[in-house]
Amino acid sequence: MGLMCVAAAILIAVAVLNIYGFDNDHTNTRETFTGVLCAIAGVCMYFSPLLVMIPNGMGVILGLVQLILYAVYRKQVDLGKSTDAESAVQVEHAEAP
Repeated sequence: MGLMCVAAAILIAVAVLNIYGFDNDHTNTRETFTGVLCAIAGVCMYFSPLLVMIPNGMGVILGLVQLILYAVYRKQVDLGKSTDAESAVQVEHAEAP
């Protein structure tokens, strides 16, 4: 809501400046000012989807890296796990006085 109010205030300020600021001007200043504002608005409008695509592209790359790492290491044995026989031997040694 606050962002919409700021955008509306900027729009009103630019409109008032354009109407009253260039009222007695017989050159192309009003057209130039309006054209520059339209060019800036167009660049912002077409650049904003890129800001959304960049994080999505990074997510795709990181997801591919994760899948590649899984494919490479999926058959590796976890060395941290112990078998039942090793657990029994460790318990026997721990119980001995």
